[in-house]
Amino acid sequence: MNALDYYNNPEIVSYMRKEIAYIRNAEDRQDCEQEVFAELYDFMPLDILGSKRIIKNVCEKFKRGCHSLAEHEISLEDAGVI
Repeated sequence: MNALDYYNNPEIVSYMRKEIAYIRNAEDRQDCEQEVFAELYDFMPLDILGSKRIIKNVCEKFKRGCHSLAEHEISLEDAGVI
């Protein structure tokens, strides 16, 4: 695979979109997508299975990170802003 195959491969892109869909915040989804492509270009896996494994690992890391951040957030009402 060359570098543009990751952007143009429909199987990789659809798998990434499916994994990222579980992240609620749009900014976190964007960050996750950028991180996925960065990891793909760092490792340059030659097969689809290797690419999916990288995508799954990065998305799981973001899901855990977002969940732990959400546990420590409070609403604006509880903070006394509203």
